[in-house]
Amino acid sequence: MDCHTYRMTRRTLICFLLFCLLSKQELLAQYVQGFVMDRNTREILVGVNIFLPASGRGTQTDLSGYFHIDEQEDSILVISYLGYEAQSVSLRGVKQDSLLLVLLDESAIIIGEAVVKAEAKSNPAISVLEINTKQIKMMPSFGGEADIVQAFHSMPGVKKAGDANGGMLVRGGSSDQNNVVLDGVPIYQSGHIISFYSPFQSELIGSAKLYKGMIPASLGGRLSSALELKTAPASDSLQVDLGLSILLGKAYIQTPIVPGKWSMQLAGRRSLPDLVWPVIGEQFPAKFFDGRMIHNFQLSSKNQLRLSFYQSTDELLANGKTISKFKETEKSLMPDMQLLSKNTERNMALSFTHQGPWNLEAVVYASDLKTSNAMSWADNALEIHSGIRDFGMKTTVAKSWKGHQSYAGVSFISHHFSAMGVSSSGTIGEVIPSKKTEELRSGEGSLFLGDTWKLSPIWSIESGMRLAVWTRSSQARVLLEPKLAVNFIPTVNWSVQFAVQRNTQSLQKLGSNSISLPTDMWYPTNLDQPAPSAWQGDISIAWKPENWSMSVSGYYKIMDGLNEFNEGATPFLATRIQDEVVSGSGRAYGTDISVAYHAEAFTAQLGYSLSWSTRQFDDLNGGNRYFDRFDRRHDLSFQFLGQLGGNWSYSCAFYLATGARFTPRLAQYVIPGIGEASPVFIPVYGERNSQKLSSSHRIDIALNYQIKTPKATWQFQAGAYNVYNQMQAFRIENVERNGRMILREVGLFGMMPSLGLSVKF
Repeated sequence: MDCHTYRMTRRTLICFLLFCLLSKQELLAQYVQGFVMDRNTREILVGVNIFLPASGRGTQTDLSGYFHIDEQEDSILVISYLGYEAQSVSLRGVKQDSLLLVLLDESAIIIGEAVVKAEAKSNPAISVLEINTKQIKMMPSFGGEADIVQAFHSMPGVKKAGDANGGMLVRGGSSDQNNVVLDGVPIYQSGHIISFYSPFQSELIGSAKLYKGMIPASLGGRLSSALELKTAPASDSLQVDLGLSILLGKAYIQTPIVPGKWSMQLAGRRSLPDLVWPVIGEQFPAKFFDGRMIHNFQLSSKNQLRLSFYQSTDELLANGKTISKFKETEKSLMPDMQLLSKNTERNMALSFTHQGPWNLEAVVYASDLKTSNAMSWADNALEIHSGIRDFGMKTTVAKSWKGHQSYAGVSFISHHFSAMGVSSSGTIGEVIPSKKTEELRSGEGSLFLGDTWKLSPIWSIESGMRLAVWTRSSQARVLLEPKLAVNFIPTVNWSVQFAVQRNTQSLQKLGSNSISLPTDMWYPTNLDQPAPSAWQGDISIAWKPENWSMSVSGYYKIMDGLNEFNEGATPFLATRIQDEVVSGSGRAYGTDISVAYHAEAFTAQLGYSLSWSTRQFDDLNGGNRYFDRFDRRHDLSFQFLGQLGGNWSYSCAFYLATGARFTPRLAQYVIPGIGEASPVFIPVYGERNSQKLSSSHRIDIALNYQIKTPKATWQFQAGAYNVYNQMQAFRIENVERNGRMILREVGLFGMMPSLGLSVKF
């Protein structure tokens, strides 16, 4: 071997040894991944600090409670989170493909905060109201049931549509402009007809986020807001919750079928006043029942499959006396007519979730909503029915990297509408003849992406883009929805946030101009008309001194392509509903104010909204701008809740809101009928939505007593809705008295007492 060959061989040997050493180091290196949850509730914990003292590295859990960090073997992992006891985990022997599950225990320190509130975080979102599992349990309950949507109704910028409608009105929008999504599946009816309950049972909900400002691109499709609901994670333990009150009966069961592999969650509720009130000689006109069944399959440490079934049904069976019994007036003025309104919504969904460096969520679903309104009197009968069936899918991927939280995805929904079918008999059939429903199909697809970029400890930027594609017959429309928000946190106690975004909506609910009724129907946008869209800008300032949290938000929204029925429209006679629909624009602007004080034993919170919402249609109201039917000038809420000591807790809330608007009927012409026909009455109406129902106000109270035994937790509840029995007007009717026409307000519910008992095993 010559000298040159030896040098080359030695160099090769050194390189080989270095390669082996580096390879050994690489083989020893591994990443650690896992989830962090609350030990008792199994709620995922977001923003938990994950720290490796040996290297000084750290990270935080993402929105799904997941973390991922690179480190050597034999390290110690320290997990800490405000309000929880810190925990150290040894990584000795942990394999690279292992998935850790870290369960944290709450610390013994009592934190005064006890109500849901919008609060600034290290990376705040614009005008986002959030509720998690722990907060749900602390919310004021009515009839032993804390309700998610009812909690949002008490927050500034969010209003209740009325006692006969549990829908939300967000920042000048109507109730159909909110995208309510339950585990990726759109829900059309977000409130029961007994409007202090929504169809979402609290035991099943792990988190709820209401975006009233910056709506993520992944939740686009509506003009005003997005409400994202996620089911609480299932565990392998058997859990049974039972509740019974004079208003509600409910049950929740969580049980493992194959431990560690397959578990089931089953929940169901039914309202009880229609069964209980006849005992005391009274009749209650409304009832509802809802239920959900979920099968959870743990395919591996990273992959989960979920099969779910959902149903919600509402019925209103009443006559004139029942509807007006809370109003001191002449009951005989109401016609002797039976009314049966019913709506049922069902869906079935299959979803897949993968957790890792890349998170994947995919869902495929089918849903069906049917509504009907039937009236009968003497020998006459009339029924009007509509519906919408959907088949949809959605896939989203997300990743956290170098100060970014990014996501992208695709979605598609196929809509099948059945609009305004009529069945009639008797004399009414000569005026409103029977006709088949109008059948229509449309498609709604989107490509979306978004990113939150933390530039520094005080600056962050949230951006997004949604490409919406609508199809109907042979037509198609493509729309862009850009979104941008900037967050500035100069100090620990102060934050400033501002955003601008565009939203679009491919379908709307058409109905009465005075109040939302079960005859209202979902209908696709006419692609020959301007697309329903909204540009919204908002800015908010939050201040959080010790024990206080305060925020002020202002917004301005410009809406185009809004749809309404034309003047004198008769959709129940029309062959094509779109011929009765006109297009226009709208404006909404206002201010939301929130002030809360948190002490050790109680919490007080004040919310106030001052807002305007107007519309302008060339074909309506003589082309003049008018107030929207959901325009509510003032909305005020005050909540006070806390502990009385021992096992006692209480809540008290006061609500005040400007009444809904309606178009008044001022007079009527009488002209002779043809032949022997009766005289014909032709109504004369005033300015569109120029009058308001009376302002609604009420006080709700609740008192709870809880006992814990080794095997169960018992809770007794007593309370009342609308304590002083103030009529909450939900509609207006015209009556004639002594030759004069009178407008009369009608209320649906008065004071509703509540006594309840619940037990959790």
